[in-house]
Amino acid sequence: MSSRTYAITGSASGLGAETRRLLLQQGHRVIGIDLRDAEVCVDLADAADRRRAIDRVEELSAGRVNAVIACAGISGGTGRPEPIVRVNYFGTIDILEGLRPLLARSSEPRAVAVTSVATLTTGSDDPVVRACLDGDEERAVAAAVTADHNLGTAAYAASKRALSIWTRRRAPAADWAGAGIALNAVGPGLIATPMTEYLLAPERRAQTEADVPMPFGGVGEPRHVASLLAWLTSIDNGRVTGQVIFVDGGYDVLHRGEDIW
Repeated sequence: MSSRTYAITGSASGLGAETRRLLLQQGHRVIGIDLRDAEVCVDLADAADRRRAIDRVEELSAGRVNAVIACAGISGGTGRPEPIVRVNYFGTIDILEGLRPLLARSSEPRAVAVTSVATLTTGSDDPVVRACLDGDEERAVAAAVTADHNLGTAAYAASKRALSIWTRRRAPAADWAGAGIALNAVGPGLIATPMTEYLLAPERRAQTEADVPMPFGGVGEPRHVASLLAWLTSIDNGRVTGQVIFVDGGYDVLHRGEDIW
């Protein structure tokens, strides 16, 4: 396998760290983007930092990146809806769009965003979802801090719903598929990472597993998601684009049944 250059947000922990480890093991080059312990240290909640991240990745990669994996995210357990919306949606799409020209200059370019099964728990008419898809960051944040979103969990679901829809909308566009760039999203279920520690704490784990049943294997490990992220952004992915693929042990089918449309 020839070496490829990857940019990974959220590379210092959780899914991003495991994906980084796997790609390095495969002989690829990884440019990590995170708050700390990364080649590019920025806060994706800040629009100026997103621009700095794009510029720095361009500098480090000499203007060519084969793949972008957007893992960075903030959980709904923080109780702070504003950074959830800024990082999970706007931080993700700004990095993906900002690095798209670097992908277009590279061979067999691929990109993938990490969303969540939480995308299934809210509707597309949610005001946060609508504001995100309208590209209005401040309106989205304002909607997220209303009473309905003051605990963060609803803001998390809305930001991931919007990200899933954005992926579906943008993937077939001329500057993505038309430029030979595959764009997909992966929606994990319960995966044991620092982000889900509060959900999997002993006093809460039974209720969490009842709320998010995963009949195939139960709670997953980061490697279960990392392997899919690596494949979707590899040269082996020749035709998969515009998909939101759930790594959820069967939660989706239990939640939606036969409704696949």
